[in-house]
Amino acid sequence: MEDNQYTILLVDDNLDNVDLLVEILKAQGYRTLTAQNGHDAIRLAANEQPALILLDIAMPVMDGMEVLEVLKADSSTSSIPVMFVTGIMENEKILRALENHYVVDYISKPIVISELLDKIAAYLTSCTKKI
Repeated sequence: MEDNQYTILLVDDNLDNVDLLVEILKAQGYRTLTAQNGHDAIRLAANEQPALILLDIAMPVMDGMEVLEVLKADSSTSSIPVMFVTGIMENEKILRALENHYVVDYISKPIVISELLDKIAAYLTSCTKKI
């Protein structure tokens, strides 16, 4: 196992998805934090300052787009990169978020593990934010 020292915050209301992503990312040496709702995600992002947030769009109470708006409006979390993880192909919303640089990329569900790891590695190696 490689020790990447990057912290990734996983935000998804589905525990099976979270457990799978934690297992995959920990096997690659990433440190993981998890949140099952938008409010916890915002709090963890502010307190922990992860290198990357993997954010589900479709969540109850506060969806991923709302979480993204709060994160980008707060100076303590606005610079944390966000990558959407979604089974809902709301192309217009995703494209608008990409064009405005609110998200760095997105991963479609069902997740292709190699694609997920390639996108994370490509993004994280291009930045220098480590814990």
